[in-house]
Amino acid sequence: MRLIGELNAEQEAFALYSFFLKEGIPNLYESYTNPETGQRGYRIWIKNEEDLPKARSLFEKFREHPDAPEFQAGKAPPSPDYRTVSQHEGSKLQTRVRASVPPLRISTQKLRHPVMQSVILICLLLFIWNNVQEASIYKKGGMLATELSLTPIQKALFFDVPASYQYIEDLVSTYSLKSYKTVAQLPEGAKKLLTAFRTAPSWRGIYAYFKESKADQEKTHLFEKISKGEIWRFITPVFLHAGFLHILFDMLWVWYLVKQIEERLSVWKIVLLMLAIGIVSNVAQYIATGPFFLGYSAIDVGLAGFIWMRQRVAPWEGYPMHRFVALFLLIFVVAMVFLQIFSFTMHYFHTMQTSPQIANTAHVMGGLTGILLGRFSFFGRTIP
Repeated sequence: MRLIGELNAEQEAFALYSFFLKEGIPNLYESYTNPETGQRGYRIWIKNEEDLPKARSLFEKFREHPDAPEFQAGKAPPSPDYRTVSQHEGSKLQTRVRASVPPLRISTQKLRHPVMQSVILICLLLFIWNNVQEASIYKKGGMLATELSLTPIQKALFFDVPASYQYIEDLVSTYSLKSYKTVAQLPEGAKKLLTAFRTAPSWRGIYAYFKESKADQEKTHLFEKISKGEIWRFITPVFLHAGFLHILFDMLWVWYLVKQIEERLSVWKIVLLMLAIGIVSNVAQYIATGPFFLGYSAIDVGLAGFIWMRQRVAPWEGYPMHRFVALFLLIFVVAMVFLQIFSFTMHYFHTMQTSPQIANTAHVMGGLTGILLGRFSFFGRTIP
């Protein structure tokens, strides 16, 4: 589907649409509102790439001579005159008119956005469910148990949960933690279990890998759960969120970005796009910092990068994302790159222990993946 031009009047758009059909050129036209002027216009879309040269030539001819006799047959959609046409004839004529008018599918797409709605609903339900489980842990073991433990949902959906986590489960089940406010107050046996968890060979990210002994590195296993067939973990961390503000901002970006893409791509292509961004960013984050990360923001950054690239390689697709949004996200991603480099350098040289509580690697890789995928014509506009 390719955009060949825009017209100001619907009568002209319908005339050209009808003429193209007469010439054997499948096409559609759609209305839109210019966000800067508020004026309504009409875009003409050609369905088949092979028709583009002929369609462009005829479009230019139409722009120069819209009143030429060959274009007059479809000057305006016919409507029955109920004063002179019988009810039966009028019904047949209305049927023919409805069949001839192009389906303006974009107007219905604006009313329903199944991908956007599904993502928001899944994230909200998991957020509420996880909070219920956290409240249950708090009721049984207190705040310290909540800080140390993973909820059942987190254990099932995090990118990985190493075998060493069993030490934490043993700690929480063996000791009553309600009377303790900090780790320093724990009894000696509980501290030993916590130390065993922290020192047991497991993948804790590239920082820890460079600091571990060669013997510990050889014992470390990557992708412990995924290697056992739990492949859903490649994507599921994106649906988990740490707090209300976290999920609020992530879902606002989903609402803003996914709506634009849903009006231009089929559902299965959008799902494929988000899966690709999510898996790449999750794997990168796991390699960088280990398995305990969550949030949809890496996909949000990737979708923004995708739209930014489509605006440059295929501006006729009409993505309305403002340039200031792209600039803001670009600054954000660049800042994340430098913050990640700074964090790694300080950690590696033991200058200071710093690990920003932001999935920096996921954001960077999500944005780069979205930009890369935006260059492929496979993800070009398919919904008129």
